[in-house]
Parts: sequence; C-alpha cells; structure tokens
Amino acid sequence: SDTQSVRVSFSVSYEMNQSEAQIQTDIALGVLGGLAVLTSILKTAGWKRRIGNPMIDLQTIVKFLMFYAGDLGNVFFIVTVGTGLYWLIFFKAQQFVSVLLPLPAEEKSFVTYVGCAFALKVCSFHLKRAIM
Repeated sequence: SDTQSVRVSFSVSYEMNQSEAQIQTDIALGVLGGLAVLTSILKTAGWKRRIGNPMIDLQTIVKFLMFYAGDLGNVFFIVTVGTGLYWLIFFKAQQFVSVLLPLPAEEKSFVTYVGCAFALKVCSFHLKRAIM
C-alpha cells in the first residue's frame, strides 16, 4: 500500500485596530499638555513675583520654557506609563481576547512619546543647570 503523510499546521493571528486608542492618547496628551502650559505660566508668575520684577524679559521667557519643558516631559511620561500599564494589566488579565498589543508599526508613536519625554526632561535639566 502506498501511503503518503501530509503535515498540517494551524495558526490564528489576531489583530486589533489601534486607531481608537491612538485618538484617546492624543486627546490625553492635548488636555494634559494644556494643563502643563497653565502650570508653567503659574510657576513663572510665582517666580516673577518672588524676584519682584514685573517686566517680561528674556530671562522670564527662558524660565517659562524651562518650566514648560519639564511639565510637558512629565505629561508625556504620565501618558506613556498609563498606556503601558493599560496594555500590561488588560492584556495579561484577560480570559477572552478583548485587548491586543499593538503591532510594531502601531507601536512607533508610543516609542516617539517616550523619546519626547526623555528629550524634554533632558532639556529642562540643562536649562536648570545653565540658570544656576
């Protein structure tokens, strides 16, 4: 008898559209970025009040940019940590597939946000060192 064997394999590939999550992340960055501007303005105004100079000069603008870089870096950090924790907790805790991790192409914005947070905190640190 002439028998042939055929190897068969089966796999399932799940994909999830991350565009809604990207929109929610952008909204969070926009809202928290606006709050970062307000807190930076308040910090700058408090600093101006402490030094007793009501004029807006180059030093005031640099101080505002220093505060803003630090606050915006914190915003990017908070959003990326929140997104990472969401992926970790909901992906690992699910019993039925409802949340999938992003594909490497969709992960690019997350990596960009981490890079922005790091770069802004480095700028804030260097501005603080330059002023001191």
